[in-house]
Amino acid sequence: MEENVAASEAAFFEEKEEALELLERISVGGGGAGEVETADLDAIRLDVARFVKIIEKYQEQSTLLDPHLERMMAPLTGRAGAIIRGFHGRHLAQREDGGEAFPFQCAREPQLHCIFQIVYQLCRCRGQKCVAKFFSHEVSDLEPTLFMLQSQDRHDHGSWETRYGLLLWLSMLVMVPFDIYTIDSSVGGGDLVPASSSPPPGSSASLVSSIVTICRDFLRDSGPTRDAAAICLASLLTRPDMETVTLKEFLGLAEEILSQPGAMQEAGTQIFEVTGVLMTLAAVFKKGHRDRLLAVA
Repeated sequence: MEENVAASEAAFFEEKEEALELLERISVGGGGAGEVETADLDAIRLDVARFVKIIEKYQEQSTLLDPHLERMMAPLTGRAGAIIRGFHGRHLAQREDGGEAFPFQCAREPQLHCIFQIVYQLCRCRGQKCVAKFFSHEVSDLEPTLFMLQSQDRHDHGSWETRYGLLLWLSMLVMVPFDIYTIDSSVGGGDLVPASSSPPPGSSASLVSSIVTICRDFLRDSGPTRDAAAICLASLLTRPDMETVTLKEFLGLAEEILSQPGAMQEAGTQIFEVTGVLMTLAAVFKKGHRDRLLAVA
């Protein structure tokens, strides 16, 4: 029987060494905020294309990647974290110096995008749950990651992998085992942002309000960013310190959206939001504590 096994079926991750070398080159350090030379970026993009070609070979045997995922993710998350923290640090420095000339300027980080293209391909092959656990869980990365996400141009269809990766990373960071309000630098700094619109990056909206609002916006997308937003929102809403107010508020909103789908479409709300809300609810009831969710089930 074993003799009939297809010769093309791999028994192990054959290109491991090449893949790890590619990831090291893709994650090469530049300036603190991610600046690399144009020639280096061209080389990085070629390395990304080669890595994607390697990974596609293992779509049907993705478990062969499991022993190597941590080593593959380490250089990616290390460099991505440096870029994100550098970008956030520059924003804070400019604010302390008396403001910014372009306070709502979109972030343009081509190397970060290349990194998240790789992350998406790994998620596509092995599944987001297996990949996301290798993201940083450092509390100090929460606000910089959110700020980078807020600074993205949602209308740039060529950089959606960056938004996907940031949402997935945020879904891990919101589960930090601390009261989320104790790590919110904006508490007491201003009014909450209205739930109907995304807060500008660096605004005084509370951390929780900002995360809920931006995830809600991404629930209206039609691609993988919607899936990542649903996961991120569910991770936040099922925290013990979110269940009394924030979760109930979202459930009320979800009931309103799902009970009037026709009227919502006529009002201009995309049908994709209904799917996004349902995905979030499914994730909430999967992640949450049964006893606490019985009252709203």
